Amino acid sequence: SIEQALSARLRSERLLAGRHLYLLLEEARCRLPWQQVAEESLAGGVGIIQLREKQFSDRELLERARVLRRLTTAANALLIINDRVDIALLSGADGVHIGQEDLALNDVRRLSQSQLLIGVSTHSVEQLQEAIQQNVDYVGLGPVFPSETKNFETFAGLEYLRQSINLTPIPAFAIGGIDLGNVGDVASTCVNRIAVSGAICQATNPQVAAEALLTQLRETN
Repeated sequence: SIEQALSARLRSERLLAGRHLYLLLEEARCRLPWQQVAEESLAGGVGIIQLREKQFSDRELLERARVLRRLTTAANALLIINDRVDIALLSGADGVHIGQEDLALNDVRRLSQSQLLIGVSTHSVEQLQEAIQQNVDYVGLGPVFPSETKNFETFAGLEYLRQSINLTPIPAFAIGGIDLGNVGDVASTCVNRIAVSGAICQATNPQVAAEALLTQLRETN
């Protein structure tokens, strides 16, 4: 119903408000122990952590998600699970993130009974418009730069961010190879939310890395 849709939109806006730094956490990419990276990044201002472990067994993934749920709750941050609606529900996560090749949005909503925030990766204006029409809660915009997390033959780049900023009424996170050296270029497009992995996971001090990214983002914006 219209009332349910409006209620869901208000809820997602409330949950995502003020969250500008999103961490994709993958143990294999962490310089320090993964839990230390999570704790220090949250202390540095990360507002959302996405658990992204493609190779874990279901049991390992659920155990990891439950630990992160405790950490994010204590820090007043959100927990998003990559791809797995079942793990998101069982762990009490806030949402699920799906790519262009993953489950259809209608199937995700049916499985989650509309309890979860839904984020979608987009790589073009056409994909962005489709995601908006399907009432997702937030979108990823990218890849902006080359990264070790994803393999793409072409990159959406900064131009995609410039094209997107006036098209999306929902929170949009620039993603792909973003670090302290180029976050100013991202912010200059007026996109004021970023999702990172290596910039924090590979840092010797994740808290300082998170704080520096947020400072640069705010100063440029």
